[in-house]
Amino acid sequence: MLKQLHVENFAIVRETEIFPGPGLTIMTGETGTGKSIIIDALGLVLGDRANLSMIRKGADMAVVEAVFVPPVLQDDLKEILTTNDLPIDDTEWIFRREIHRNGKSRAFFNDHYVSLQILRELADALVEMHGQHEHQKILNSNSHIDYLDAYAKNPELIRDYTHALMDLKEAVRHEENLKKNQDQFLKEQELKSFHYQELKKVNLHPGELDELENELKILENSQELVDTAHRIADTLYESDDSVISLLSSLKHDLEHLLRIDSTPGEYLKELESAIISLEETGRSMAEYRDHIPHDPARLEDIRDRVNVLNFLTQKYRKTYNELYTYYEQLQSELSGDQDFSAELRKARDRTETARNALIETGERLHQKRLETARVFTEAVESRLHRLGMEHAHFRVRFSFQEGTSPLSVSWHEKTVLPQARGFDLLEFEIITNPGEDFRPLTQTASGGEASRIMLGIKSVLADADSIPTLIFDEADAGVSGRIARIVGKQIEELSRYHQVICITHLPQIASLGERHVVVEKEVSQGRTETRIRDLQNEDRVQEIAKLLGAGKITAAALENARDLLNKSHQTPKEL
Repeated sequence: MLKQLHVENFAIVRETEIFPGPGLTIMTGETGTGKSIIIDALGLVLGDRANLSMIRKGADMAVVEAVFVPPVLQDDLKEILTTNDLPIDDTEWIFRREIHRNGKSRAFFNDHYVSLQILRELADALVEMHGQHEHQKILNSNSHIDYLDAYAKNPELIRDYTHALMDLKEAVRHEENLKKNQDQFLKEQELKSFHYQELKKVNLHPGELDELENELKILENSQELVDTAHRIADTLYESDDSVISLLSSLKHDLEHLLRIDSTPGEYLKELESAIISLEETGRSMAEYRDHIPHDPARLEDIRDRVNVLNFLTQKYRKTYNELYTYYEQLQSELSGDQDFSAELRKARDRTETARNALIETGERLHQKRLETARVFTEAVESRLHRLGMEHAHFRVRFSFQEGTSPLSVSWHEKTVLPQARGFDLLEFEIITNPGEDFRPLTQTASGGEASRIMLGIKSVLADADSIPTLIFDEADAGVSGRIARIVGKQIEELSRYHQVICITHLPQIASLGERHVVVEKEVSQGRTETRIRDLQNEDRVQEIAKLLGAGKITAAALENARDLLNKSHQTPKEL
């Protein structure tokens, strides 16, 4: 949602700003006051092309800044932000454009300098402008499929198709690589086979090297282990003057002492416990000493085996565990048919399976769109008739791109190139006058017609459309009376789901807004300036009366204005 638009030194605007708020904001003003300048300024900050004529005479730089409530971040927006090192958790999105007199134009997003392309990609998620403007998506046929899919609520089908297309691309890439690298594949297989045979002869076992090195350490130091264990056992337990013998003598003395004085009796238990513990340690060390292996033949075998294993780890530049994992991997890879033609057959089968899955998913998506298009067409035509285009006929034309490539599919007896969002290419076509043939909407709609067509489409989409802010310029072109009121009601209905800013000259529409601003010209110090003023209460009555009286405010016009405003806030919304 647009929170604030600040314009400075742009065309005849010295400095002004607008705070639209949620719901429907109406913008009015006499012809030539600068309503289009405000829209051009907003278009500039959203990524339109800049030129020096936009800078106010006498100023060095024009500045336009727009502050938005951030949209819900879908994956595509997150990717844009993260790829360009832009913040993703800011509470406001601030767009800023500067046009300098020296011809330079700069764009900023939250005080980060960005390219115009990045600015446009981010802005496209925030605003749609309908009128004579670059941001009018309805005049871009590539966006028509988005409108239909939004109405059909197709995200799961599109996701399935996207995954199927990715699977086919991966399968084709693998198959093409096999074909291109047949010699390399065979060389790799030969090398893998050599490695496997070499490792197989050694008969590797998991964790073997650690176990052998531990055993080798014991065998190489067996005499030292025996000597040390013997000294411990002899000192603690086995010799005549062992620690146990000394402690036993001390125990005898303590028992004699206790017969005279029982006070230190608790120390006897501690001494007995120490004797028992040390006796156990002495026996254990003696048993350990007697079982230390001493096998010269085994020692040489282990040395030879460890040398072989260490040589292999150095040769393959792997740890022993990595080497064993590599051996198991080779065993698994080489256990099947290693003929290259068999590998190629498997790759072709995989590609064909992926192609069939894509065809099945693409057909389901196509049928859902055909079904949706019938309902969508009827709904849009009905809205257009109510919006004063009683002779309008609308349709969705389906086509597809024929061509041969590794990704092509055979579909409906044609060789079709899959697109990113299905096999379908869609374009909206319309008849606006009796006796004409259907023509692409992008070639036939004038500014006012395009705005009303877009209004009809948006009214049908209602809450399915995710763009938060809609701006209608010239939506009321060529209508008046009852039709103008219907156009206004459609716009008012849209404001339940979107923030809507509507530029109008019709009182029937202007009276429906929750907010109303007027664009005015004034002369200050001999210079013409455009400014925006919020209208409240009687000021708004005056502005509506001015629209009713074609610029002249009469008592009757004032009364009619009050009546219009009262009815706008009392009557239920018409669909």
